[in-house]
Amino acid sequence: MFQHPHVSTSALRRLTKLSRSFSTSLPRQGPYDETIKSLRLNQKSRVIFQGFTGRAATINAKDTIEYGTNVVGGVSPGKGGQTHLDLPVFNTVQEAMAEVKPHVSAVFVPAQFAAKAIIESIEAEVPLVVSVAEHVPVHDMLRVHEILRTQSKTRLVGPNCPGIIAPEQCRVGIMPYKQYTRGCVGIVSKSGTLSYEAVGSTSRAGLGQSIVVGMGGDMLPGTTLADGLRLFFEHEETKGIIVIGEIGGEAELEAAELIKEYRKTANPKPVVAMVAGRTAPEGKTMGHAGAVFSAGDITAGAKAKALEDAGAIVVPHPGVMGEKMRELLEYTVYIMILSRRSAAFQKHVSKLSPRIQRRNLHLHEYQSQSLLKAAGIPIPRGIIAQTVDETKDAIKLLGRNVVIKPQVLLEKSQRYAVKDKEDGEGIATRILGHRTGLHPLDDSIPAVSRLYVEEAVQFDKKWHIAMTVDREDYCPVIRIKDLESSQGSQIHKEQKNPQYSFGFSLRHGISDNIIANISRTLQLPETKTETLRKIIQGMFRIFSEKEAINLETHLLNTVDGRLICSDSGFFFDDAAQKRQPDLFALRDSAQEIREEVEAEKYGLVYVRMDGNIGNVVNGAGLAMATNDAISLYGGSSANFLDAGGQATKETMLQAFGIIMRDERVKAILVNIYGGITRCDMIAESIIAAASELGPLRVPMVVRLQGTNSEAGLKLLSETDLGIHVEADFGEAARKAVELANQDS
Repeated sequence: MFQHPHVSTSALRRLTKLSRSFSTSLPRQGPYDETIKSLRLNQKSRVIFQGFTGRAATINAKDTIEYGTNVVGGVSPGKGGQTHLDLPVFNTVQEAMAEVKPHVSAVFVPAQFAAKAIIESIEAEVPLVVSVAEHVPVHDMLRVHEILRTQSKTRLVGPNCPGIIAPEQCRVGIMPYKQYTRGCVGIVSKSGTLSYEAVGSTSRAGLGQSIVVGMGGDMLPGTTLADGLRLFFEHEETKGIIVIGEIGGEAELEAAELIKEYRKTANPKPVVAMVAGRTAPEGKTMGHAGAVFSAGDITAGAKAKALEDAGAIVVPHPGVMGEKMRELLEYTVYIMILSRRSAAFQKHVSKLSPRIQRRNLHLHEYQSQSLLKAAGIPIPRGIIAQTVDETKDAIKLLGRNVVIKPQVLLEKSQRYAVKDKEDGEGIATRILGHRTGLHPLDDSIPAVSRLYVEEAVQFDKKWHIAMTVDREDYCPVIRIKDLESSQGSQIHKEQKNPQYSFGFSLRHGISDNIIANISRTLQLPETKTETLRKIIQGMFRIFSEKEAINLETHLLNTVDGRLICSDSGFFFDDAAQKRQPDLFALRDSAQEIREEVEAEKYGLVYVRMDGNIGNVVNGAGLAMATNDAISLYGGSSANFLDAGGQATKETMLQAFGIIMRDERVKAILVNIYGGITRCDMIAESIIAAASELGPLRVPMVVRLQGTNSEAGLKLLSETDLGIHVEADFGEAARKAVELANQDS
């Protein structure tokens, strides 16, 4: 059995215990699982829109009606009694439910109002709610799940998802529907663009799709990969299943459990799978909130192995999914040869452009400690210093027994014990204005500009405490670990000692019973329980009021009998930025990678990596899969760049500019699957970039599939830029690696 030294407790349970007996209800978590049947869309499904008269909903509703979906009305508060698109408008979902009895509500409201709209549909008992909005605040979704998972009437797909479609019958979402064909393959995917790739691949193979569930990349999705599997296992029209996962969370392990037990049944349907993000760097958000690989997470490779061990056929990239599924189905009586073939797919251009997410806010230690102090939590005395003289003054104020901690965001920081003022002066001189860590010569990493001078504390016990979001149980949780070592300033990541978890409700807070259980776990005397309560409740106030994603600190039991917190590192939800302006004013963008900050200004998600092949891709999942394919063929990416669904000529010009200025880049791979993004616009952007930025200094490989791809390829073929055009996903990656190596 595969073992990973840093996986979480729940991940280890899933990896080592894939042995439950299969049934249609396995593994049930509560009444919410009874709503999986609501995912069975068909031509009779009645659909309403929330935010109906708004621009985004109007555009999407027109497309959806044109597709043949049975749209029966919509909701716009204050406009009830009117008509819109020749359909009735209601003030509330409850009114719509009474009058037109919808099966589905498509939520098209801004992200900050999405949770309220979802809850309104839950209260009205609409069977299926689809929320496409990206960037819904995490704490809003925690509140949604507190309601959602205690009821059995409403199923949620999303947020941050393309939606769900039964091809040629019912479409709810933003997917480019004209590429979908009625068929026999069920697809469930975390990534929107990778689901489009799977659709294109299965359509080209003549198989088509039965239902496609775009569960989305949110941290707390309403529908998971396992939910999609349960749907397809029993769905009569589905003869083969495709599962697409990615880094972040443990949904793939739950899916592996289910597949393993399902494979024991008579005549199981074949399952093809892939997991994107094998090359994703640790700690980076790869395009959307859920796609982040952190220390302690199960890797993409381990997820893929779990799926393979369970009986799924794991493929390296989406381009081969259709043919692989066709091979598997050719041995059954279920193969469905459709009359339509792949030569003339005209991809729809959706006019809804979801926002691309930025990184979560990561505070320096001194900022995190300041928040603890403001919450009434005891901490060691500390002073921030930006010069050598300020460092000397801080040492003088705090006394001789201090430590100096460089404040950096991108690499692990060391701590320096100070013997005296002169020693501190020497340390400050060596560190300030210089880079620390593993890459002192990498000019992309900012130099140290601040030092945190903190009094040294003698302690006999140390615990790592994290208040975070449990992605598997959809609730906030306190995780505690007893640390054996008393050395080092970084949050301890090893899993040598047991980790204890205490889930709680965001609505009800942390009860006295939880505090008592934590105190017993830490084996604290009763005299310290009140201090512990003060610390935990103070952290909860920060967590709830500031909308935190993760609060980590060390709880120290000092030799003089105190409980204090040190070595803190806090992360906050960037989706809540408008509600937390004072908090986000603390952002230190000077300590972030400059290309990533620049890209953010143009709505691009850029992550610097260590290779020599520059990438421009639309969609986070497709971008991760592109990096993985480059690695598969022996290359290495210089970056992850998701241009997203809102790409324009201007943003694409900026993307090419960032990559072309990177001297490490020896070849460029442009991989676009046109749905929202038009391939002819991408071609025009490439031509414009070559004109405005100068001739291409390195070879470029371009793969265009989807909306207006033929027009885009024609434009490129008529230029004299020396661009290599490849239609196949794998061949494009292989060619980019070959060209990059020619220069070495």
